[in-house]
Amino acid sequence: QTRYLYFMIVIELLKDIILRSNTNSSLFKEKSYYTNCISNLSIQSNNVPFKELLDYSIDVIDEYMTQGGNNSIFREPNFKGDINSFLKSEQLGKGDFTPILSSLIEDYKRLMKRSPNYDMLLNSTKEKA
Repeated sequence: QTRYLYFMIVIELLKDIILRSNTNSSLFKEKSYYTNCISNLSIQSNNVPFKELLDYSIDVIDEYMTQGGNNSIFREPNFKGDINSFLKSEQLGKGDFTPILSSLIEDYKRLMKRSPNYDMLLNSTKEKA
């Protein structure tokens, strides 16, 4: 179930990068645009910023799945003790259902902007996508 969570977080972080790159906002509705961005990021010349985006996504999951942390799944108001069913929920990632996850993703969006590779990420979403 963490695979879905991982892809969801990658897309959420990517959406923020696209938004900040001043790309045409109508492209947000086109799922193929995200695929094109990911393809563009995965080419060799963009490998470092793409790996960094993926690493940030893993860091979000790591922090979220760690029991005892302030940003843990175990502190979510709607978490009833069953990780499997919680991660399968249609509401996963929705702000009112998972406010801790939403807040954590926002924290990592801000952190990502401090990266020396952030400009490369922005430019990668503009090219060829």
